[in-house]
Amino acid sequence: MRRPLLYLVLAASAVGTLSTCAVILAKCSHSRAIARSNRLVVEAQQLGGQGRPREALQRVRAAIAVAPDNPRAHRELAMHLIARGWTAEAIRELRTASEAAPQDAGLSFELSAALAANGDADGAIRLLRRTAEIHPDNALALTLLADALLREGDAEEALPVAERAAALAPRLQLAQLNLGLARWRTGDLPGALEALQQAITLRPADASAVMCATAVLGELNRNQDALQYAQRAVELAPDNANAWLVLAGSLRAVGDSRGAAAAYARARELNPRVFSSDAPGAQRERSGPQR
Repeated sequence: MRRPLLYLVLAASAVGTLSTCAVILAKCSHSRAIARSNRLVVEAQQLGGQGRPREALQRVRAAIAVAPDNPRAHRELAMHLIARGWTAEAIRELRTASEAAPQDAGLSFELSAALAANGDADGAIRLLRRTAEIHPDNALALTLLADALLREGDAEEALPVAERAAALAPRLQLAQLNLGLARWRTGDLPGALEALQQAITLRPADASAVMCATAVLGELNRNQDALQYAQRAVELAPDNANAWLVLAGSLRAVGDSRGAAAAYARARELNPRVFSSDAPGAQRERSGPQR
């Protein structure tokens, strides 16, 4: 009885060994496929850099054929599709890549940007929320989420997100700009000005930040300071109708009606649509600088 039992134990052991070997071989085969797929992606990138997009696209499709679950290949294909204006198709590829690599924050950013460009702001925000949950200390994820919320007009939700992003990355200009906008839209004018001034320090050529700071200074009744910022905005963006509108408002606030009229005229010349068409001769400001 002992010998048959020994044979059974040995046989079971052999089967287990064969199963283990099969798993190892499958993993090795998959690794080789991924490696080959990645090499094709690199070749595609090189061809793209040489101005040969058609050949590059062929290499990317070959990379996916070799390893259909390679997120890098799907991501690369998405970039080619976006370059051709095929956003919906690119979103499908980015979703596939993101499902294969759910921890990849870069993929989430690209997918959220594609969703927003395709008109799905809600989908982009949901994805950025998930990314921020997975990476709670990723300042870029939080910054992009705050930015998306502000663009959708949800300053209340954006404020704590923007505060967290700015605390994690105080030298990230967009984080400070978002914080300034969120504070402004929730009524904290001194806090908004502080963050906007920090954003301007980090990127002095950002005319949008300068215009926003001008508007906040105006609401704080610091009209002379607002005028200085408005003049700076026009210097930075001389062809921007909104910059001239901001300057016009600041000039009017300090009593320079002639200068205000000239600034309004310049804004109207640059973009007649910034004026209301239902009041002939009227020169009315829009609600403020838009991002």
